[in-house]
Amino acid sequence: MVISICNEIEHIRFDLIGWKMRDSNNCSFSDDEVEFAIGEYKRFITLKVENPSARLSPTKMMDEAWHYHILDTKRYAKDCQVLYGDFVHHSPSYGPLDSEEKQTLLEESFKRMYELYKQRFDSNPISCRASCGHCNSGGTGCESCGDD
Repeated sequence: MVISICNEIEHIRFDLIGWKMRDSNNCSFSDDEVEFAIGEYKRFITLKVENPSARLSPTKMMDEAWHYHILDTKRYAKDCQVLYGDFVHHSPSYGPLDSEEKQTLLEESFKRMYELYKQRFDSNPISCRASCGHCNSGGTGCESCGDD
């Protein structure tokens, strides 16, 4: 099943997602960082496919790439059908406006993703900037790049 999953993931048009990210004035990543973000998003997708019953929350880097995938709604819907057999909705966080229950659920979902990521890929997920040494050395928030 893992081989099939990998093949299905590779059929996603990540080149189009990357182009859209590089072409956008709203993307927070440099051209070089876009490739890291897409790589992290691929890993997030892999975890979701391999753990269908687990609630998983992405890092900010994964989430931003996911947003650009969602922009092509027809392609995103088709990709979801192929990968998951159903449409995967994005449920954003509203930070301090979220209930305590939702904040707790998001924290638990992130911790679950983080642990599954470490088990599956034998490393920590990139938390924010591809170029940020603090975030990529296991930090959980960063003053230098603004990730918290």
